[in-house]
Amino acid sequence: PPPPPPPSPPPPPPPSPPPPPPPSPPPPPPPSPPPPPPLVDFPHNCFPGNSATNGGFMNGSGTTLYPYSAALAPYAPTDTTFTVNLTPNVACTSSDSVCCTPGATVYKIEFIINEGCRSSIDTITSTGPSQPLNPSYSRRFWHEPPAIWTSPRDPLVTAVPGLDDSGQSLDFTVTLKPNAPCKTVGEFLYEGRFWYAGFGVLGSNPHGCCGTALN
Repeated sequence: PPPPPPPSPPPPPPPSPPPPPPPSPPPPPPPSPPPPPPLVDFPHNCFPGNSATNGGFMNGSGTTLYPYSAALAPYAPTDTTFTVNLTPNVACTSSDSVCCTPGATVYKIEFIINEGCRSSIDTITSTGPSQPLNPSYSRRFWHEPPAIWTSPRDPLVTAVPGLDDSGQSLDFTVTLKPNAPCKTVGEFLYEGRFWYAGFGVLGSNPHGCCGTALN
């Protein structure tokens, strides 16, 4: 009889599965937020320490062209209160500055405080003729800080408004909270010094007259 047929070859292996598709690219990043609005200096470029020679409000030199000066009364760094004395400059007349016209009044004092001292003020009182309003706290930015100033470019500032002195001398006293992070004057005022900016009313503009000093 004929020999048996050879065995059938084994079936071919099944085809390999197709390779997996490449991973999807990551989603695009979200669009960048719009840039913040430009930071500005104090009104009229008036900021504490702007001029080491300016004695008060307005932009005169020396002690001739300003209607008021502000000075910090003597204090010890461990004190919990400090007093600011506002004094009209009798030598300044309307021929020197529009801010020395009769009836010119103080409106606001702003001064620099240390970081972390926000809301440290307990009360602000005055002997009159007006009582200051409640203080506010904000951060200011200086595009062109004075040479005497080293840091920071965006100091924390307290504003004391409502200082209508009716052309007279005016004192106001700041009392710090006993449990505040900055409960002494040395802890509260930046460098323990009075970097201030003063604003006086000119017409209907409460910031119309401005000047600065360091003392």
